[in-house]
Amino acid sequence: MTANNLEGIPAPLRDRSRLFILPNLSATDAIAHFDRLTAGCEWQAERDRCRIFIERMSTRPEGISLRQIGKLVEALRDPVAPLYQ
Repeated sequence: MTANNLEGIPAPLRDRSRLFILPNLSATDAIAHFDRLTAGCEWQAERDRCRIFIERMSTRPEGISLRQIGKLVEALRDPVAPLYQ
């Protein structure tokens, strides 16, 4: 089982579980993960904007998750089609 916050998990369940408290991703690690996922992507300007966003999010108390980085990669690979063609 995983959780982003221990407060919502009842104490009896926590007592029976082995807890691993992981630190937030550092900006360096988060950007490196993003770069691995987007290797070969042609959209350099968009990748650069995503890197800046990841770096900013990494400095916030809640940080940025691998899931959020994955969502950025999905958006970069599959942009929304223009409304008018």
